[in-house]
Amino acid sequence: MTYPDPASPVRFDEPCVPPPEIDLAAAARELRIVKRAGCDLAPLDPASLEDRLALLSYIWPDELKRFNRARTALALSAAAPSHVVAQSADAWLPLALAHPSVPS
Repeated sequence: MTYPDPASPVRFDEPCVPPPEIDLAAAARELRIVKRAGCDLAPLDPASLEDRLALLSYIWPDELKRFNRARTALALSAAAPSHVVAQSADAWLPLALAHPSVPS
């Protein structure tokens, strides 16, 4: 099983080992992403070469598949940035969940 959209350059082959006892393919067909947001105490900008290098430096050098997937994901993120605030998760999450996006 492969996720997400087959046209996406970022691939997750067999993301769950062992696989869950639900039909992930059916669940994925029903999934709609309406908003992307997040938090980090010191967020890094994927549009910044310096920040991309910092993020990629956390991946072991022998994990080429993971490195290439992360590099592709960072390029996608730089092209379509998400809103990431400088805040702790315990402060940010209750506010984010209190004001979810509603599809129009």
